[in-house]
Amino acid sequence: MCVPLAAVGMGGVLAIKLFGIGMVFAVLADVLVVRVLLGTVVMRLLGRAAWWAPGPLAPFCNRFGIKETDVQADTDRPVPVAV
Repeated sequence: MCVPLAAVGMGGVLAIKLFGIGMVFAVLADVLVVRVLLGTVVMRLLGRAAWWAPGPLAPFCNRFGIKETDVQADTDRPVPVAV
């Protein structure tokens, strides 16, 4: 995302150049501050409360057999490898 915006920042029109450079800094700040730092901190503070599924999702999970479990997956079975 930053590379195309930096290319826009290399344009000849001053308004477009400012827009491109400003967007590069905005994207980098979003990635570094919001997603890396705040996201992981909030997930750590909320613990299990961060991992709840909404009620309307229950029929979907039941239909496709998606469930939460504390049981480890069976690792004794051989895993097929695509060649």
